[in-house]
Amino acid sequence: MKLADFNLKRVLKQELEINKEGWKRRLAIKAYRYKFYYFQIRKNRVMLFLSKIFSLFVSYIIRSNIPTERVVIDPGLRIPHAFDNVIITPFAKIGKNVTIYHDVTIGIIDGETYSFGDILIEDDVFIGAGAKIIGKCKIGKGTKIGANALVISEKIPPYSIVFAPKATIISKRDSENKK
Repeated sequence: MKLADFNLKRVLKQELEINKEGWKRRLAIKAYRYKFYYFQIRKNRVMLFLSKIFSLFVSYIIRSNIPTERVVIDPGLRIPHAFDNVIITPFAKIGKNVTIYHDVTIGIIDGETYSFGDILIEDDVFIGAGAKIIGKCKIGKGTKIGANALVISEKIPPYSIVFAPKATIISKRDSENKK
């Protein structure tokens, strides 16, 4: 999506319809989109300030970490848990129709140099709860990243499935000791 083609009303209508199940989701979407619009598109300082105040209010009310307005997230964002504990670096570019669950981190590695788009998540990607995408990564179109998966500085091909290691029993308690 080109910034010149961005239509706030159309995108908000689409995303509010996708995220219609909960009021927290709707507030999180509005807070992010208004900040993005007035920072990237309209460059209106007064409205950006008001949208930041609204975003802080939303963050306080619903305990939500709304990504910075510098993050570019294309239309169709689905947030099943209202961005609870989601951290997204300003170097990320996120495509269309992406689903992001709670406790997700899309971040950088200290000591490396980054520029916008070094972390690229393409269209139709699913990111499960607790997933961590760290470093210069490219997540291909249609990829599913499972809960608690860790992706560090990798290029994931389109339509891949990435998952966390399987739970392993490391010891067993005696029946007498369990209380």
